[in-house]
Amino acid sequence: MHVELIGLRGVFGGLAYRVRYPNGDEVAYVSTLFDAKITYGTPTPDQDEVVEARWFTTEELVRLKLNSFTLASFLDSGVIPRSEV
Repeated sequence: MHVELIGLRGVFGGLAYRVRYPNGDEVAYVSTLFDAKITYGTPTPDQDEVVEARWFTTEELVRLKLNSFTLASFLDSGVIPRSEV
């Protein structure tokens, strides 16, 4: 799928973006989120790292079990209003 970037939504990092893996490794993510529009194509999973691709409504997102930095990204960028969590 090809997209056109429309704008920068934000760059996010901090304590909510740190993850400790079961083996003890710790990483700190910095997420850069862009607004974009699809110019052509459809999301297609590669069946290796991604087995399913689909769109979610805000109502569906708040019901998903998201890892801490994905939830923080959605909250910090305004995709999910803090009042809905």
